[in-house]
Order: sequence, then structure tokens, then C-alpha cells
Amino acid sequence: MYCITRRVAYPRYASAQKTATPKPRRAGLLLRFALALCLLPVSVPPSIAEGVAVRVCFDYACAHEAQARFDAATLQSVARVVSSARDAQEERSRIAHAVAELYVAAGRQTPIWRDRGGNRNDDTDVAGAMDCIDHATNTTEFLRVMAHADMLRYHRVGAPARRVRFFVAEHWSASVIESATGDAYAVDSWFFDLGTPAVVMPLQAWRDGAAPVPLQVKLP
Repeated sequence: MYCITRRVAYPRYASAQKTATPKPRRAGLLLRFALALCLLPVSVPPSIAEGVAVRVCFDYACAHEAQARFDAATLQSVARVVSSARDAQEERSRIAHAVAELYVAAGRQTPIWRDRGGNRNDDTDVAGAMDCIDHATNTTEFLRVMAHADMLRYHRVGAPARRVRFFVAEHWSASVIESATGDAYAVDSWFFDLGTPAVVMPLQAWRDGAAPVPLQVKLP
């Protein structure tokens, strides 16, 4: 499945498929990364107590943005989910659940609660629908929140990844890189309804067009 049937420049990363260095399109996008960079490690109590503000984008290709705030309770919940992983494979499953939890929290504060899986089921007459560019942007932001709060032990955040078919169909996804092996994984939240765990699969399989499978693993 591909969410774009025409070539679109990714709004936050210039040529993200060629380089891992982010290149913001405008000052407002740079601010979003600055907010994430200012996070304190999760091991320091004030980092949880103070919460964090992020910008989420929606209405396709990040046409509009709104602020959401993850409060102490939300960050503590996400930290419990992610930080208890015993290995890299388990951490990827927990990342999928944590991303879903952050989307639900953001959806309580912004119009993205209206988003549905894929593009076909979206109601584009009202604000809040998200295409894969919106999802890749927001999920990368959420992963950076986790990383800069030291929740991720086995992975680092990668640049958004792109796959192309027949030069006209495109799809974007957030990604993580396993620290020990360097293996990259897509973290794709676009396929299913808001609040469903993200699809996490080897990035090469994702680029080859592997079909998404809902995560069936339940956390202990």
C-alpha cells in the first residue's frame, strides 16, 4: 500500500532517503525539533514531572499543525511500557504500543482523533486526517520524545524513510535503528486507525512492499 500517487517533497526532511540529516522546511518545523532536543533524560524526575509540548501535523503533507502536551502521567505510562523491554525485539513491540499511546494522548488535544487507517477511510472535509507524511513526521517526533527521555535502550531514531513504486506511488514511514546491529526498522502508524499499535518491520521488507500486519503481541 502506498499513500501518495504523485511525487511530493517531504516537508521536514530534504532527500531523507539519501541522508539521515534533517533539513527543516521552515522555522516552525525547526522549533518542533528544538522542543524534543530540550527534553531531560527520563531518569531525572523533573523530566517526567514537567511533561513536554510537541507539534503534531495533519490534513495531508503537514498542511496544518497544532500543539499537544504530554503530561507527567502520559510520559510515565510510556516509560513503563518501553523501558522494561528485555531485548531489542521486545523493545520494538513496545515502541509500537507506545507510539499508539502517544497518538491517543495527542488526539485528545488536536483534531487527529478523526484520523482513520490509510487514506481511503479519511474524512478530508474536516480537519485531522493524516496521510503517510503526517504520520511519518509525527511518529518520528514521538520517537524523539522517547529517545531524549532515555526510554530507548536498544534503538536510536532514524530519519523518515521512503518507498517508491513505478515512480509515481510513494509511501513514507518513521524508522528506528537497532544499536547493536545497525539494522533499520520501519515504524509505520499510517495503516490502521488511531490508537492501533504501529506496524514495525525490517525497513528493507517495508521498502519491498511487504503487507502490514497488525501487531498481535500483548504486553505483560
